[in-house]
Amino acid sequence: MIGFWLAHLLMRRDLLAPMIGELLSALAGGDLEVRIGGVYPLSGAAQAHQDLISRRTTGKLLLDPSL
Repeated sequence: MIGFWLAHLLMRRDLLAPMIGELLSALAGGDLEVRIGGVYPLSGAAQAHQDLISRRTTGKLLLDPSL
């Protein structure tokens, strides 16, 4: 079996910190693209959830309390 157990990984800072460092470096270097599929006001969380479960979205959805 190949994989990892997230709960175990989160308790192991010695393993987690280097991985997070690599991820942040890749983001900063432009090697990863984060697709924002929509921005909803915090009061629109129910609509964002409905859009997710009905598969009307792509990318990540953001809830913005300032909207």
